[in-house]
Amino acid sequence: MSQLKPRTSRRISLAKGTVVFTFYGDLYAPREGFESAFLVSVPVTLHGETKHGGIIVKQHHRGAKVICETWYPLAA
Repeated sequence: MSQLKPRTSRRISLAKGTVVFTFYGDLYAPREGFESAFLVSVPVTLHGETKHGGIIVKQHHRGAKVICETWYPLAA
């Protein structure tokens, strides 16, 4: 199995009602108390990491503006 490049489109999913993103086996989600504007049916791309352990993810679908959010590791 080959490793996906960081900017390869990836699926996001719902876990216990929260939108999540899996990257290198870790789950990421919007900061607690914030809701994502992402659509689960549209893939996202990773665009970098923050100093505080978060990741910057973007989503774009036809006819809409690009959405950029910073997500953080999901607490276990």
